[in-house]
Amino acid sequence: MRAEADHELLLANSIAHLNTVIEHVLRLIPSGFPILFLSFLEPPEQLFGVFGRNRDKSIYHLVRAINDEMESILSTRQNVLYFEINDIRKYYGDAGAYDGYVGHYSHAGLFPRSQQGEWICRDILDRLEGAWAVLCGKDPVKIIITDLDNTLWRGVLAEEEEVAPWRHTEGWPIGYAGALLECKRRGLLLAISSKNDEAPTCDRFRQVWGQALRLEDFCARQINWRPKSDNIADILQATNILPEQALFIDDNPLEIEEVRRAFPQMRFLIGALAACFALCARNPGAPGNGRVRPSYRTDPGQNGPRPGRARARPGSLAAGSGPHAAL
Repeated sequence: MRAEADHELLLANSIAHLNTVIEHVLRLIPSGFPILFLSFLEPPEQLFGVFGRNRDKSIYHLVRAINDEMESILSTRQNVLYFEINDIRKYYGDAGAYDGYVGHYSHAGLFPRSQQGEWICRDILDRLEGAWAVLCGKDPVKIIITDLDNTLWRGVLAEEEEVAPWRHTEGWPIGYAGALLECKRRGLLLAISSKNDEAPTCDRFRQVWGQALRLEDFCARQINWRPKSDNIADILQATNILPEQALFIDDNPLEIEEVRRAFPQMRFLIGALAACFALCARNPGAPGNGRVRPSYRTDPGQNGPRPGRARARPGSLAAGSGPHAAL
C-alpha cells in the first residue's frame, strides 16, 4: 500500500516462494502425470489514478509478473502446463465478479454471491474439462469446415457493390481467422463450404484477406449452391476423415441442422450469430448486472443448447476436442 515499498524486492520474494511451491507440488505428484497450474486472478489495472504508475507499481503488476514467471518456469517442464483463466474473468467483467470491490482487495478472488462469479467458475471448470480431453487425445478434431458469409467475414459479399476489406474483417473476423490459422499450425485441416458462386467468391476472398489468410490454407473448397451436407460429404471423402472428427462452423442454424441430419455425430459451432446474440442479449436496464448467457452449444449427440447451461462462452473454438477446449 505504501508508495515507498520496494516492489522489485516483493516480486523477487514472491517468485522465489512460487518456485518453492511448484517444486513441492511436483514432488507430490507422480512423474508423467499431466499437471495444470491455474494462473492467479489478476486484479483491475487501475489503482493509483488515471496518471499514476499503475503498470509497474501496483498489485496488478505484481500478480501479472508472477503469472508471467510461472508460465516461464512451467514451460521448461514435461507434462506441466500453465493454464490461463484471466481472459474468462475479463470477458464477464470485474464489477459483479471481483471480490476486491466488496471484500478484500489483495485477495484477487471472485465474489461468491455474484452471478458473474458463478459463471466464471463454471467456465473455468469447462475449460479444464476441455483441456483434459485435449491432453488425453479424446475425440480429436482433424478438420474444421467453415462457412464464409457472416462467419469468416462480416456481411454477404455478393450483395456489396464495392468490397472494403476493413469493413468486413474488423473485430471478431480477425480473431476467427487467426484461430483457424493457429489450428492449421497445430496440424488440423481447414476446408470451406459456402453457398455462393465460386469464381467471384474466390476473388472477393482475396480482396478481403489478401495474404493474411489465403485460399491455399484450405485443403478443400466447396463453393456452390448444392446442399451443404452434400458438399461436406465430398470434403470428408476427399480428406478421408470421419464425420465425428470434423467440426462445422456456420452462422445459419438452418444450415447447421441440415448438416446435422446427415451427420449427427459431427460437431458444430454457430459462427457470428452467437457473438452478436451475446452482445445484444445483455439487459440494458441493469448496468453491470443481469447478463444473459445465450449460446448454441452443440456437443456431439445433442440437439441444441444444453438445458440450463446456455451461454456464449469465451474462447470456445477447440484445437483438439470440439467446442469444449479453448484454443
